Amino acid sequence: MTAPAVATDGITLSLQSLIDRRYDVLGFRESAHVTGSDFPGHRIGAKRGQGIEFLDLRPYTPGDDVRHIDWNVTARSTEPYTRLYQQEKELTTTVLVDMRPVMFNGSDRLRAVAAGHLAATTLWQSAKAGDRCTALVIDVDKISVSRPLTGKKGVLPALELIAAGFTTSNTVVHRAGQRTAKRSKQERRSAPQLSDAFDTINKNRHHSGQIVMFSGFDTEGDDDYDKALLALASRGSVTAALLLDKIEQQPLPAGTYYYRYLGKSNRVSIDRKIGDNLAAKLVEQQTVRQQRLKTAGIKTMAIESPCTPLRFLSALHQRGWL
Repeated sequence: MTAPAVATDGITLSLQSLIDRRYDVLGFRESAHVTGSDFPGHRIGAKRGQGIEFLDLRPYTPGDDVRHIDWNVTARSTEPYTRLYQQEKELTTTVLVDMRPVMFNGSDRLRAVAAGHLAATTLWQSAKAGDRCTALVIDVDKISVSRPLTGKKGVLPALELIAAGFTTSNTVVHRAGQRTAKRSKQERRSAPQLSDAFDTINKNRHHSGQIVMFSGFDTEGDDDYDKALLALASRGSVTAALLLDKIEQQPLPAGTYYYRYLGKSNRVSIDRKIGDNLAAKLVEQQTVRQQRLKTAGIKTMAIESPCTPLRFLSALHQRGWL
């Protein structure tokens, strides 16, 4: 089956394009880039007991359930052996998607668009694996959370929140000369921060399982970021997809650049020295963001544009993070 065409202009994110990311799961399973065992369904829990996942063999001890004796091994060794199992546990995959205005930049694709597509593919793969799925979306005004459910019942509401969060912040960004300029300092200070999103997950008992975050992890004005991040890391399996743009990896070519800000057209001239200095500052900021994540114990993957959802899934799988 061939996946339908997905918008590639890099500045739009429709609900349909997120739904179409389900075809990435088919492509991923058939990809030659992926080696090893197939994706498991439910994850194996730590508690030993009766289940369908075989763990190990050990000599029979009084009190063992006779139904778990491995008679084939017992016959070969002349001593009774018991089969040990691990109980299966259905987990929840939570994707945290950053749709704040700071994510609406990029040289060939908005970071917000990349975050949406990668999060959608992760949700579809997790649903295929049998997990419950939920999304937490932070936009310019609020934090929204979908109900964790299995299959399409969990994925579709999550995708709706992602698309809605993009639309909300995108409207503000494109009306920068109107609404943003009129927003008071108090309103801007009260806008949700990443630490607020982390706290929301920490307070919600349903977010037990794996958490995958899609953000540039820009934290200006977020005084509680490190504390909330550390608390989030203590919950277990947390992965950060740090979304970068190629402009952060190489100096801008010398020249004159035109841009619009708060409804006004502006231009700036950059020579080689300024470009090199700017590139150094961007690399420094990127290094600091990665270090803060790693210091908290968060598994971190830097995602450079362009990165297809298929490549992202392959990288997660090869690291054993999904």
